[in-house]
This record gives sequence, C-alpha cells and structure tokens, in this order.
Amino acid sequence: MKTFLIRLCVFIMVYLFVVNPLLGLYFDKIVMKDSLLRRSHEQFMNLDTLDVLILGDSHSMVAVDPLLIPMAFNFSTNSESYLQTYYKAVWVLDRNELGVEVVIVPLDLHSFSSFRTERINDPLYWRRYIDFFDLSRRLGPLTSLNVLVDSWFFPYSGYLMLTGANFEFLTGNRIKQEVVLGFRPVHQHFGSLASDERNSITQSRVQRHLEGFDPLDERLLRCFGDLIDLCSKTGVEVVAVSYPITDEYLSVAESTVTRQDIVLAIAGDLEEYENIHFLDYSRLFSSTPEYFNDSDHLNEEGARLLTLRLAEDLDELGLIQHPQVR
Repeated sequence: MKTFLIRLCVFIMVYLFVVNPLLGLYFDKIVMKDSLLRRSHEQFMNLDTLDVLILGDSHSMVAVDPLLIPMAFNFSTNSESYLQTYYKAVWVLDRNELGVEVVIVPLDLHSFSSFRTERINDPLYWRRYIDFFDLSRRLGPLTSLNVLVDSWFFPYSGYLMLTGANFEFLTGNRIKQEVVLGFRPVHQHFGSLASDERNSITQSRVQRHLEGFDPLDERLLRCFGDLIDLCSKTGVEVVAVSYPITDEYLSVAESTVTRQDIVLAIAGDLEEYENIHFLDYSRLFSSTPEYFNDSDHLNEEGARLLTLRLAEDLDELGLIQHPQVR
C-alpha cells in the first residue's frame, strides 16, 4: 500500500509539473496558434494608435469592416459576453495608450441573455484580461475558481471540447480564416436558401440564444453599466449598436425579448451618463436575406453596406471625420 501511494504521488507530481505544462504549451502554441482569437490579438498588438475600438461578439465581428472607418479596429470575438467585453475594455482603456476616443458595443436582443454568462471559450486566451477577484464578486467564487483552474492549470481541457478528435485541429493544421484588423468577412448568402431551411436555422439560433435563459441577466446589465462608467471616466464616447437581423429572427426572438425591454432595463445608465449614443440597425436589412450569412449575421456585402452607414452616422455625431470609401 505504501509503495502504491508513493507511486501515485510521483505520478501526480510528474503530471502536474511536467506533463500538464507541456500539454498547455502544446495547445497554446500549436493547436490554437492560428485561431481567430490569436491572430486578431496579434494584429491588435501591432497597432500604434487607435481612435475607434469595436467590441462585442460574432455579430459585430462579421458586421463592421474597420477599413471603412478611420483608425478603427474590430476587437470582437465569437460568443463573447458582456462580462468578457467589459474586461477587455478595462485592459485596453485602463491606460489608453493607443488613444481610443470611441468604443462601439452591441445592443442586440441576445446581448444580456444568460446563455453564456458563465461560459468562457478559450480560457487560456481570456486569462490575460480577466480580473479573477472581480469575477468572483460578479459570478461567485465557485464560478471564478472554475475559470481560474481552466485558465491556468488545465487550459487544454477547453480546447479538447472545442476541437474534439479533429486531427487537423490537434496538429495545428487548420485552414486560416481571413481576418482584417480583427474583422472576419463571411461569404455565404442566407437568401439562397429555401424558406423552410431559413426558418429552421432561425428557430435553432433563437433557441440557442434565448430559450430557457434569462434574457436580461442582471450580471451582464451591470457589466454594461460599468463599461459606460469606465468610458465616461476615461473620456471615451460609447456607441451602442443594434446589428441587423432578418425578419425571421425578429419575429421569433421578439416573443421573448424586445429592444424596448432592453432599453428599459438600461434606462438608469442612459440617464446617468452623457457619453452614450444609440444606433438601431436591427431592421436595416431585415427583408434582404441576401445580405446575411445566416438569420442574425451579415455576410461580406452586408457588412460593407452597414459599415458605410455606420461611418456616416459616426461622422454626423461628430465622433469621426471623413469616412473612407472603397
């Protein structure tokens, strides 16, 4: 029994201090080296100056082309919650060495849904931004501890769930997706699908975002208010954007939550701060499915048209000058 315990202790020590760090390093440097997150972060770190910072989830990541807005960068990521957006904003604006003047954030029907409040994809990437003591205060010590362990001790466990047994992913042999200043153009055309297929996709996406979840999670609403407060203290203007979605998505999602519900939920923040502006594009292309990749993400042509409109509106608000056209 004593020999068994000694061997078990040796195995645990070797695993924790040799195998575990090597696995974490392998997944960080090989498996995920060409991920959208890593490449976007590398592009951001090469910036010398920045006026307009675009934050948010995949809605903004595929919708705003920073090449059409002077001195802009799209720092959005897939499945990003307002909790993550807040921590990233703190990381960028704490000293604001790039000179950011405007932050664009999402105000979509699912922006405050609890479906991903406690879920953080790629914790090894996000640990650079997260304040774990603050996270404990916001989500509770158990959730904070879980993210901490995933981030620092067993980060590859999350990657295994992301990649599964995909050999190409596990060897780092992935196809590089196009990323331009953080913007990811997509080329599919939702309008090319049959009506039944579009409705099926829409139902699935709305269920994923809203069904069975609190559409107005107080923890995410608090992060939104704290982000505005942070920007106010650092002299940064906030532009909250409702991104375009299709008629199909609107009709299904608004049975759960409406934009009016969201505006009422953040009414206190609107009254307290003067540095926030709202731009509602939710119905801009709602009857034009050919501008969408799916029911709630724009494709490259839709993104071009939206960004041109956004640049014009930012110019009218006096937040940028001379929008670029290509």
